[in-house]
Amino acid sequence: MIYRVILRTVRRKTGPSGSLSAPPAASVTSAPPSSSSRHRKRRRTSTRQNIRHYLSEELRLPPQTSEGSPGAESEEGTTAIRKRSYFPASLTASRGPIAAPQVPLDGADTAVFPNNVVFVTGNYVLDRDELVEAQKPEYDVVLCLSLTKWVHLNWGDEGLKRMFRRIYRHLRPGGILVLEPQPWSSYGRRKTLTERIYKNYFRIQLKPEQFSSYLTSPEVGFSSYELVATPNNTSRGFQRPVYLFHKAQSPSH
Repeated sequence: MIYRVILRTVRRKTGPSGSLSAPPAASVTSAPPSSSSRHRKRRRTSTRQNIRHYLSEELRLPPQTSEGSPGAESEEGTTAIRKRSYFPASLTASRGPIAAPQVPLDGADTAVFPNNVVFVTGNYVLDRDELVEAQKPEYDVVLCLSLTKWVHLNWGDEGLKRMFRRIYRHLRPGGILVLEPQPWSSYGRRKTLTERIYKNYFRIQLKPEQFSSYLTSPEVGFSSYELVATPNNTSRGFQRPVYLFHKAQSPSH
């Protein structure tokens, strides 16, 4: 199953002087004494909205025209904003404007946090085994949390095995896989989502309790593993064990 997020850019109009117009103020009506708590809640909400709006303006770069001259307006009467492709647009789309920390300017030192964090979206399950063999080591730690069930249901045993082998090859010598697999008992509740998932469900032979044996087998190559903890979550469905799988300092492959 593939989910797609469609984002729209909302432009704010500028005033006659070229400055950004203020956001519409939230209306707060006077409440009777019996509604004082609701009145205070509305005021807090209005205050938060205004603070988020004005602090979010600090994240914006000075407006520039296509020629790069600051302080100008575009043809549509809106302020031109330089694009920052490395920051996840989905965050502001789902959570609203960001008040802090300030987004770094283009050309900032990419070796210093947080400028050295990159977000990439894509399907981690490769199409063919040959592509897995071509994977080069890049990372010291790979997190795989609440993910195995969905890979398993959508791509079956072969897709999950391919993902595990790619993770191993993606790790540098001495690297660690942090794995939180969902239990087999949770698979059945999702088996009717699509026809493909339904068919894959009944073809699955590699069960979650066998993952550790498979990951430490010669087919993958992890040298050892350990159970870190099983969180005592209030929701029983999230009381899942978390494992660390270690790649040897001098892996065999």
